[in-house]
Amino acid sequence: MLLNALNLVIVLSLPFCILAANPLVSEGKGEDVVCDTIAKIKQSGIFADDANIMRRIAYAESLFGTHPNTYRSGYNGGIWQVDKIGFEDAKDIQSHPNLGKLWSKIEILLNKQRNNIKWEDLRKPLFSGVFARIRLYLVPSAIPSDINGQAAYWKKYYNSAAGAGTVAGFVNKVNDMNNKFGSTC
Repeated sequence: MLLNALNLVIVLSLPFCILAANPLVSEGKGEDVVCDTIAKIKQSGIFADDANIMRRIAYAESLFGTHPNTYRSGYNGGIWQVDKIGFEDAKDIQSHPNLGKLWSKIEILLNKQRNNIKWEDLRKPLFSGVFARIRLYLVPSAIPSDINGQAAYWKKYYNSAAGAGTVAGFVNKVNDMNNKFGSTC
């Protein structure tokens, strides 16, 4: 009897577990969601290797989406905290002609046409992750492989001078992430 009850609980819980780690569920959060999102982006073959910076940014920006301000009212940047300006820039193939070649593949990955994607879609982790990765793609400098180099890169090109983050804060958060979750997905 106990075994049947346990099996029932497992079966009934399964859809919730699947939804919780689904990068297409709005306001998804957690390491599993981030790792699944990054895996989908890597499997698409659209972008070069990111040297683990996408995972580090997800933690530094929003603690994998678990920070209470991640999905605040009026802000739709998602786990990677992609601002509206960065979102619009990532869609601008006139200013970034090389993006035009990528967008046909990105549209397949997201299952949505570029012109139909709204900033609100970035509340879904896959959209937030893809737009964060586009922002990194647009940076003319290569992504450093070490944490300190990535911290400086993140501050200069992603968080910006106006952003509240610091290089030291990024390094501290990455070290915290590595202690809690390990250094890779």
